[in-house]
Amino acid sequence: MKNNKQKNKEIVISVESRKGGVGKTTAALCMARLLLQNNYKVLFLDLDITGTNAADFESSLFWKENIFIIQEPTKQKTSQPVNLIELFDNTFMSGKPIPPFTMEKSCEDLQIDPTKVNIIGSQIYKINSKTDISIEHPGILFDDLYSFWLLEFIKRIIKNFVNISKFKKVAIILDNSPGYVGISPAIQEWLTDCGPDYSKFLFVTSLDPQDLHACGEATKSIHKLYQEKWDTRSIFINMSNKSKGKGKNSIIIKNKRQEAFFMRLATNFDSLPFYEDSLRQNTKGQIFCEHPSQYISTIINRVPRAIKTGDLAYNKSILAQLLFEGENEQVNREKMIFYDEYLEHQFFSQYLQQKRRISNGRFHKLIDTFETSERELRKVYRNENKLTSPFEIDIEHYGYFKQLATTNNIIIHALTEFDNAGLKYLSNLIHDEWLPTSIVPKFRRALEDMLRESEFPYFDSSATDWNNYQTHIFREDFRKHLHHIPEVEIENKQIADKFINLLSNIVFLSLPMHLWHSPFQKELFELFTAVIIFEIKHWVKREEKYTEKFNIARFLAQESISEKEMDMLGEYRFLRHYRMREENVSFVDFYKVCTSTQARLIDFREDSIFLLRLFHGMITYNEKGKEKGESVLFPFVKGIAEDVIVNKSVSHEEEQNRIAKAFQAAEYFKEFNAALKGVLKKWESVDE
Repeated sequence: MKNNKQKNKEIVISVESRKGGVGKTTAALCMARLLLQNNYKVLFLDLDITGTNAADFESSLFWKENIFIIQEPTKQKTSQPVNLIELFDNTFMSGKPIPPFTMEKSCEDLQIDPTKVNIIGSQIYKINSKTDISIEHPGILFDDLYSFWLLEFIKRIIKNFVNISKFKKVAIILDNSPGYVGISPAIQEWLTDCGPDYSKFLFVTSLDPQDLHACGEATKSIHKLYQEKWDTRSIFINMSNKSKGKGKNSIIIKNKRQEAFFMRLATNFDSLPFYEDSLRQNTKGQIFCEHPSQYISTIINRVPRAIKTGDLAYNKSILAQLLFEGENEQVNREKMIFYDEYLEHQFFSQYLQQKRRISNGRFHKLIDTFETSERELRKVYRNENKLTSPFEIDIEHYGYFKQLATTNNIIIHALTEFDNAGLKYLSNLIHDEWLPTSIVPKFRRALEDMLRESEFPYFDSSATDWNNYQTHIFREDFRKHLHHIPEVEIENKQIADKFINLLSNIVFLSLPMHLWHSPFQKELFELFTAVIIFEIKHWVKREEKYTEKFNIARFLAQESISEKEMDMLGEYRFLRHYRMREENVSFVDFYKVCTSTQARLIDFREDSIFLLRLFHGMITYNEKGKEKGESVLFPFVKGIAEDVIVNKSVSHEEEQNRIAKAFQAAEYFKEFNAALKGVLKKWESVDE
């Protein structure tokens, strides 16, 4: 790769796995789309010749808005997608020139679209007719010499793309073959020659222990390969300086691989610009040696929800070793991708058809069900006018339970109608955590986890009969205690009142009154005092930093604290009998559940109406798809529901426009995007 770093930013990313079916191609496409959004011009080369052909995604609802499949040059009206293996065979191996890239329509060159991810697919099976299927050059899978030729061909393809694009930021994504056969070793050798400043490795693995181990060994192998080359470079420079009377005497070449690289430096040093002798390269090269996560990253796909959320813990030492991170469970979970079977549809969405067609009568009945359900919800909320604001105290308290239960029953009834109409694949898209009755149980479980892991000699989580308790007495004690903390100053009193009332409602919805008779009532007060302290401090800090007004629900949904901030508590040492051990649930996690639960309580009525509108849109667009002979899969549903209900990053005023827009285009995969953003940020930090 040409060293024009000062003028242009070029990056080559090899996306790898040690076994098939772990989501490598999905990760590669997500990374390509993310780079496109970051103003890179992207070329995607499908080197997984026995896996899914990336060119088949052309009609996929999940991808078609963002990808451009490079076609074979032809004078005919119709053309076929370029097959990388056939192009290799018909040009490079036949001694013919590789067609150059062009941004114009051409019958001789390979047309690209700089506004999209440009894909060259590959497949080893050559289909000659309906019955005649032959394999194209099986030696490419195992023959080292054949892999060497293919690598040279790939280098020329990349060079052509860089030359025609002439853009400041160019990214090449290599969807590498799984395992350690074929071209994969040659790719790794070449990319470590280019150096980690330009070349990155993204590994995708599952939680299968064998897969984790193989992936961990592969990352170590690549890093060892780079370290050996960097050490050899130091030996070479030292010998050069020694000949000038400046070098040191210690010279050790450890193995044949280092010896071979030394000879390449001696005979063709200019072809390895990353290893040049300069202060800048000395610094950057050493950073990569000491911090391999700056150019090698791993994401773990198909993770069960309980592990992703932290309800179940996976062996942290294995993950820490694999991810090149400290044993920080929170960091590990950020690199985990929850398995959603619906994502499998991305590979064959264009071939799917709805087996059971619903009649017009059934369709209109479904629409009527959703509209009736929305009217019922609005009627319930109008009649319960004593719950006008979640920031006010619920005097009778069990009114919230009543509304949550009624709301949930209406939502469940609407979902059941999906199933009755033969559209269960649509109702399966709706996660339980979006339903209103998930709000209180999630908080209760988090609190019970904290208390069970403590050394409380008294803890009773039995249910409370709200009709036989005068809860306002305990609630007022709770609120008075929170209002006496120093952080509730005069200028912060208004927002403090809202946070305290919200937390009071959540606490008394979740906790049995027996607990407040405990001799450790003060410790419980201090636990929630700590929550309020952080909420107020972070709110004030955020208002000082930004000029625009923040929605409280959005603030709480996105709120979090770090382990370092725990020192802010000072004298407020919550849960004095709580002994924080490494394996215990931390206050950091509990705080996140507290704030997200408060955010959900604020908007649970609006969120429920939003869900019904979402149902309405899904069935309407499903019917339109049926009229066109298409199967509508709604890859966006999870993204928009998470944004509106969980993250609160889309307001209820904006939801209608967002739904209308999202029904017409695929949304990016939320968790892949979040994980890969972190990877890119880590990689780019070396240049800062």
